[in-house]
Amino acid sequence: MATELYYEEQKALKEQYEAVKGRVEELSHLPENLADELTGLLKDTANNLANGCDSQEMNSAITTLRMVEILAQYGEELEKIAMTDAKTGAYSEEYFAARSENLLKNIDRGSTKSTSLIYIDIDQFKQFNEDYGHAGGDDALRYVVNTVKSALRDNDEMCRIGGDEFVVLCPGGDGEKIRDNIYQKLDTSTFRINGKDVPISVSVGATDIIKKDRIDIALDRADQDMFQQKEIRHRVLAARQTEMEDSTTKPEIE
Repeated sequence: MATELYYEEQKALKEQYEAVKGRVEELSHLPENLADELTGLLKDTANNLANGCDSQEMNSAITTLRMVEILAQYGEELEKIAMTDAKTGAYSEEYFAARSENLLKNIDRGSTKSTSLIYIDIDQFKQFNEDYGHAGGDDALRYVVNTVKSALRDNDEMCRIGGDEFVVLCPGGDGEKIRDNIYQKLDTSTFRINGKDVPISVSVGATDIIKKDRIDIALDRADQDMFQQKEIRHRVLAARQTEMEDSTTKPEIE
């Protein structure tokens, strides 16, 4: 019984090691000293596992892996800070490239079952910049990012990949439901600029990332889906603009 328990503990420890190792391998922008520290700790653990652990060495390996997990979490936070778009607070295009590739690997090996990709484009943003200037446009970008984030779940990640283009990675899927949440949030709120309320609309495309997928192909699917939304969303924006103009010009009834 003791021998059987020992092998079960060894198996569980090896599984934990592989999970922690995979998490560390996803970190591609670590400071050199932190990367070296994590590599050394993982190497020590791997050597112990390869040679077989007695109870004392097993406890040491468990402690080491826990330390690696803490350092990896710290590394993840450093990466997020380093790869955040300074203007909007969304993650950068570089972060999206690294994160999406890691998600693809997890999907291919089965550790992540479903991930949705959402593509967001701000409607008539060029006209908005012409009407309110680039400073107003920058404020509008931040408004869109903050409003969209309020429609997302805790583990969804919004990235800026162009001037007024964003993507959201949604581990766990439900892309169409999240799209509806984004529309609902933006269609029931307004952006205030130069003392007046201005409606802002976005077009949102959604697709699921599947096994053996490619990020550029998934992006293209989401982009095409977004363009199919454009005509409807432009009508929504025009209706809201007309409604708000009417409400500001209508004379008060005494």
